[in-house]
Amino acid sequence: MIMKRINVLVLVLCAGIISAFAQQNEMTPMSDADIAAFEKKIAAEMQKINTIESDFTQIKRMTTTERTVTSSGRFYYQREGKVCLDYFAPKKQQIIINDNNLKMVSGGKTRVQNIAFNRLLKETKEIVSASMTGNLQAMKRNYKMEYFQSPREYLVKITPINPAIKAVLDEVHIYFGKNDLLVNRIRVIEASKNPEVKNEDYTEYAFQNKRINVHIPASRFN
Repeated sequence: MIMKRINVLVLVLCAGIISAFAQQNEMTPMSDADIAAFEKKIAAEMQKINTIESDFTQIKRMTTTERTVTSSGRFYYQREGKVCLDYFAPKKQQIIINDNNLKMVSGGKTRVQNIAFNRLLKETKEIVSASMTGNLQAMKRNYKMEYFQSPREYLVKITPINPAIKAVLDEVHIYFGKNDLLVNRIRVIEASKNPEVKNEDYTEYAFQNKRINVHIPASRFN
C-alpha cells in the first residue's frame, strides 16, 4: 500500500512538472499593442549590436527518408549581413555569406556562388539579417507576419505572400528570447514540391552561449 501511494505521488509530481514546463513554452497570439511594443523594443535593442558570436546546433529533418541530421559549430554575425557558420561536427565545413556572395568550404574544396540568383538562399539571408538587426518591418512587403509569445520567448511566424517566394519557401519561424531579445532559434520550412501536401521537412538553427559586440576578425568572412 505504501509503495502504491509513493508511485501515485511520483506520478502526480511528474504530471505537475510536465504541465508547468508546457505552460512555460505554450505560445499565445500577441495583441496589436504588444506587437507594436515588441517591434519598437527589438529595433532599439538591435541597433546596439554590431556583432554576435555563439555556438549553434543545426537540425535538418527529412521526412522522405525519415532522417534527422544534427550538426553543430560556431556562428558569427557582423552588421551588415555578414554571416559565418563554422561547422565542427559531424564534419568540418564552412558556409560564409558576405553581401551577395556565398562560399562553401568542405573536404578541401571551395565553391562560391552569387545568392542573388538563388531565391531560397536570398530570402533566407534577408530574413536572418532582418532578425539580427531587429528590422522586422522590412519583411512586411513580402510576408505575412504573425506574432506569439510564451513566458520565455517571442515567436514571429513568417509566411510568404509573394508568389515567387512562395514557390521556394513555405514558412520561417523565428524565436527571440525575452531576456535579451536575441534570436534563440530559426526554423526554415521549404515549399512543398506538391502544392496539395504541406511540407514537413525543415532546417532549424538553435543558438547557445551568445556573446554580443565581441571582436570578430574580418578574415572570418572572407
